[in-house]
Amino acid sequence: MAIDVADPRVNTSWSSAADDTPASLHVADDTPASLHVADDTPASLQVFTMVNYVILSGTISAVGIVFNIINVIVFTKLGFTDSVNVTLLWLSVTDTMVLLLMVGYSLVHNPLLAQRFSHHDYLEAFGYLAFFWPRVVFKHISKCLTAFLAFERFLCISRPLKVKAIITHTTTCVSITAIYALNILAVVPIYACFSIGLTFDTLTNATTAGLVTSPDAPQLQNVTMTTNMFVHMTSFVLVTTFTIGLLKIFHRKSQWRHSTSSAGRNSSASSRDDKMVKLVILVSSVFVTCSFPSFVGAVAMLLAEDSALFNDVILVMFSVFFVLDSINATANIFIYINMSSRFRLTLQLMVKDVWSGSPRLK
Repeated sequence: MAIDVADPRVNTSWSSAADDTPASLHVADDTPASLHVADDTPASLQVFTMVNYVILSGTISAVGIVFNIINVIVFTKLGFTDSVNVTLLWLSVTDTMVLLLMVGYSLVHNPLLAQRFSHHDYLEAFGYLAFFWPRVVFKHISKCLTAFLAFERFLCISRPLKVKAIITHTTTCVSITAIYALNILAVVPIYACFSIGLTFDTLTNATTAGLVTSPDAPQLQNVTMTTNMFVHMTSFVLVTTFTIGLLKIFHRKSQWRHSTSSAGRNSSASSRDDKMVKLVILVSSVFVTCSFPSFVGAVAMLLAEDSALFNDVILVMFSVFFVLDSINATANIFIYINMSSRFRLTLQLMVKDVWSGSPRLK
């Protein structure tokens, strides 16, 4: 069966560009089309979802933007010789974009703004195309970068003699570029079949500005839906697999080092390697923890014969997923501070420079 997946707040009864037939939105991996808050939705659910979408997600995202900008500055100062730093830098850049778009999405769907805006359908359509889908793109890029980071560190600990020949600076840059390009291409069909324009609403017998669909929208939507579902499921499985592998190999090698007489002579190098492995494990673990509910939800929707029967449950469920996505994109700075002495020292110097009013150029 196909899953109807789209912005939870966008009205799914938009008129088609070809006729007045309602157009179904089959468009994202993490939010079903049926999540539009209907008039008969219980008031308690409306309040709960509004708190999650607007207040919690918006607030966490605003804080996370500051944290990720700090991450970007620190990793830039640390340089680009280490491929892991390059990946972490772009992960921070991507998370910044996820959170910026989440703040924009929260503002567009703030009920206080909606009440003051005379063209509510236009506001929803604008939020859908300007914030929701770009957020999906960057969120998937973040997932792929996390999977690449876990894979890179897994190779480093499982194939230490070969990893430098496999994961080079060029390989990392090419991989990151490919991840960006492929995820952006995946959403192109959405902008080919959706636009903002005048539509005739048969229910109100009026012409309003809103979301207009093209005649070939179902086919184009399914292309993006299938691609996004594949990225969503595959990235979760890969990160989980590599994290479990890292934990097992790291535990085994730690026991071996402690049992050998040479452990003392290599303690400094081993400690640095251990902290980097722990850093990646923690980053991956936060990702898995925050993504697991949406992974289960996606599987449940795939298996459900008619997900529309559980609209209220899905509405609540996916509002929580938005909050978890914001937490995942915000939390990494605490891992970096605790697990990377270079990151911590650079950050401390930045704070001292800002506090003294004489920021360093390098």
